[in-house]
Amino acid sequence: MKDDLSKTFLRLFEKLERKSLLLVKSLTNNIDDAEKQIDDAIRQLYADMDDVSLQNANSLLSDDEKEQFYLDVERYHADALKVGASKAWLSYLNGMRSRKRVSRIQSANTHIRAAVMGLGEREVAVISDAIVASYEGAYYYTAYEIQRNLRQGWLTELLDVDDLTRALRKRWGTDGELFSGRIWNNKQKMMQAQENELKHSIMQGNNVNKAIKRIDKLMDTERYNARRHIRTESAYYA
Repeated sequence: MKDDLSKTFLRLFEKLERKSLLLVKSLTNNIDDAEKQIDDAIRQLYADMDDVSLQNANSLLSDDEKEQFYLDVERYHADALKVGASKAWLSYLNGMRSRKRVSRIQSANTHIRAAVMGLGEREVAVISDAIVASYEGAYYYTAYEIQRNLRQGWLTELLDVDDLTRALRKRWGTDGELFSGRIWNNKQKMMQAQENELKHSIMQGNNVNKAIKRIDKLMDTERYNARRHIRTESAYYA
């Protein structure tokens, strides 16, 4: 009985561990995708400037370019509504939809913001799954320890969905935020930092490769923060 019990729970814990590793890999891939989207936006901005200067970056899109920009914004807006994005992001997109004049750097920043917001949405989903996996692991490990100490085995009740929902809505930490709130606060800071870096790169006359390198350093920080978020959020619920 004891050996059968150990094997049953061991298989469960190994399954949860594999799931956690896959979640980390998934989030890393998401960050890579966002980084490529951001790099592409910067390359396009530089390709459209005759000379690297803030004046050229602030030049207006042509009618054809503006038409394509509006199509992109409509797509971002539809995606944002679909996933229930923040009011701030929807408000920003609505502002861009109604703009009569759009500069090249505004266009680039909008594409950068869309990449970051898309990453935030995926990060919330991945960390939600990580929290659930951690919570499940803690629940079934406790059940295993009780049965092992009593030297008895019985059918363990499945974890209640309502318990998982309450776990995801639980606020902890000194900031009093939900885990998703911490993610969105981080993304807001990230967007501001990226826009500042891009502006400074242009003001300093950096070439496109140097500008991208400066932004990519911020993405390296994002990779670290994402892994840290998975560890800290999962550890709290374990």
